[in-house]
Amino acid sequence: GIVLSISRNYNISKCVNYGKIICSDTETGYVGGFVKAITMNCANYGNVSAHLRAGGIIGILEHRNIKNCINIGDITSDYTLGALVGAAVTVGASHCHYLSQSCSDAFGSTSTKLTKSDINACSIYEMKSEDVLNSLNKYCGSYSKWEVGNNGYPKLRWMH
Repeated sequence: GIVLSISRNYNISKCVNYGKIICSDTETGYVGGFVKAITMNCANYGNVSAHLRAGGIIGILEHRNIKNCINIGDITSDYTLGALVGAAVTVGASHCHYLSQSCSDAFGSTSTKLTKSDINACSIYEMKSEDVLNSLNKYCGSYSKWEVGNNGYPKLRWMH
């Protein structure tokens, strides 16, 4: 839900989506984009829907990592969907959290190697817990910190 497309090796950090995203195009039909970037400390709070592929953070992730991200929004698709990534090709993922009710799995289709470490499906209660907040802060780096938002879910300190 955050990035449309990045085809070079860049980093995506501290991005957030609060909006509802809908893609009804039956030809391209994916939301979240095609990304070749390290993605970290990002959050999606909005619902994401697409015909082909939908991901809360990224539509298609190839040969890179996603770290320390959260998804709260509901993810729907006619084909493949993931709370974090809609489709993954040779991906590493670590220290991410998503609402278990948002989607059945963190990742949609995976065509090759997927290395996961500390990827957690959380209840609403768990997502609002100090344990999740502590986990996010443990791995966020020295330049960003997570805190409790107005609705009780984690948010990066700079987010409104």
